[in-house]
Amino acid sequence: MKIKLGIQCATIRKELGWVGKSEDVVDFEGETIGDFLKVIQTNNGQSFYDRFTQGDSGVISNAVVWYNLMLFVKKDNLNFKIKDGDKIVLLRTIPGGG
Repeated sequence: MKIKLGIQCATIRKELGWVGKSEDVVDFEGETIGDFLKVIQTNNGQSFYDRFTQGDSGVISNAVVWYNLMLFVKKDNLNFKIKDGDKIVLLRTIPGGG
C-alpha cells in the first residue's frame, strides 16, 4: 500500500536525510502506524520508531504523529491500523504552555 508521509519540521527532515522535500509517498506492507514508523530510517541507522519510543532525548522522541490530519497518535497507541492512501504527518512538539 502507499502511505503519504509529511514532515513539517526542518529538524526532523534533517534527521531523516530529507533535503528539499517535506512530503513523500512510501510503499508499505505492514498494518499499523508502529509498523510504518519502523520502516522510516533516520541518519544514525535507527528507525524512527525506535528513536520515538525509546526517548533518545532529541527532537524525534518528542515528535507528534498526526494521522490523516485528524488524530494525534500517542506512543502507547501505535498499533492503530492504517490503510492505503492514508497520510501520516510528523510534527515537532512546541515547548511551553501553561
